[in-house]
Amino acid sequence: MNIHTWIIFLGPLFSLISSVLPRNQKTDIDIYLRTTFVLMLTVEILGYYIPRYVAFENYSIYNFYTLIQFLLYFAVFYTLTISALWKKVIKAMTIGLILFFLWDNFYENQFFTKLQFKTFIFGCFCTIVLSIRYLTHFLQSDEIYDFYRSRSFWFSCGVLVFCIPFIPIIVSYEYMLFDLQSLNTLRALLIIFMHICFVISFQWTLRR
Repeated sequence: MNIHTWIIFLGPLFSLISSVLPRNQKTDIDIYLRTTFVLMLTVEILGYYIPRYVAFENYSIYNFYTLIQFLLYFAVFYTLTISALWKKVIKAMTIGLILFFLWDNFYENQFFTKLQFKTFIFGCFCTIVLSIRYLTHFLQSDEIYDFYRSRSFWFSCGVLVFCIPFIPIIVSYEYMLFDLQSLNTLRALLIIFMHICFVISFQWTLRR
């Protein structure tokens, strides 16, 4: 395994370990995040080893993972928001994500042959919008004075750190402006920064 693969494995593993160390009562957000880390680690292991031992491409694994990952992100922000309007927006985003998933993978028959592009971009865009909306609300509240102890703050920062720069990266790769080596290197760096935020969210914070 190369260093990129080790980073992709160890990132969610460290986040998962950090999420189970606190012994306080678990919240819904903790459950969603822990499920996300288990999903990340499981998919990366399956995606790496299955093609090496079975005559089976890993496209379908990552395509299904993309859908579930963003649905979990949406669930976190749905839990965090108290606005009835934004809860409806998140429900609409969820429906849109599922429709993009169906279009990418079944209408265009790409589930087993290609990594989905439209679904990933749509999921990233929605996650960015929800993160910025939450952080804007957070920065305007009294919680800002205790930001370093807010789990939801660090989670939002983590997904922003990954999603914002990764959209132009994946678009460039889709149109062959990047090679696979460059994509993996940049993705590994973003994964490091994202999981640093996730680890901080559990080890340096109070319960939110």
